[in-house]
Amino acid sequence: MSVTGVNVNEQMKSISAAKPSRGSGQTRGKRRGRRDAANILWRRVTASYDEDVRAFAKNPALASPVTRWVLFGHLTPTQGMAGRRYADIMRNFSRFHMEGQSTSPRSANLEPVRGVEDQELERRAFNGTLEEYEADARHARRQYNRLQKVLARFKDNVTGRNFAKDYLDMLCCEDREPPAQHRADIAGVLTAVAKEFGVGERKRRIQ
Repeated sequence: MSVTGVNVNEQMKSISAAKPSRGSGQTRGKRRGRRDAANILWRRVTASYDEDVRAFAKNPALASPVTRWVLFGHLTPTQGMAGRRYADIMRNFSRFHMEGQSTSPRSANLEPVRGVEDQELERRAFNGTLEEYEADARHARRQYNRLQKVLARFKDNVTGRNFAKDYLDMLCCEDREPPAQHRADIAGVLTAVAKEFGVGERKRRIQ
């Protein structure tokens, strides 16, 4: 049979050939099974990822702004270690030379006083560790003085304010985040601290 000179059977065959086959019911079932398996796998991966995120968020180390800044790339690992060194120096100086005063980092701007409780001195004298204690106190003061020389480079000569110290106290000692716009400046100060104290330097191999 033909219509306007075209065979109808041939026309039907060409249409059938052009239409993609949906495949047999068995083939469609296999495809559906693969999609279901993929969806199940995706849900498992997502659930596992969410659990990892929750566990990560519970990490006590993340309570420290320094750790977070390193984690998110605002500080390099070396700068992060310099922040830890800064906190240690300020803490040790406060322990040995600021006893009886406020132990907040800002109190270190005050003139240090004779640094320990009488009971501590008596205990040290009694157990024979007084000289060791005094040596530690001298070391703490030397470290503090070195640190202050680094920070003095960033002091405002007009106002006398040292924002570098204020922000490092906030970040490293008080566990509070300084304003985000000062992150690059704080990173630069921590680089100077790292260089002064050799933070992050590789130890030379003994020949």
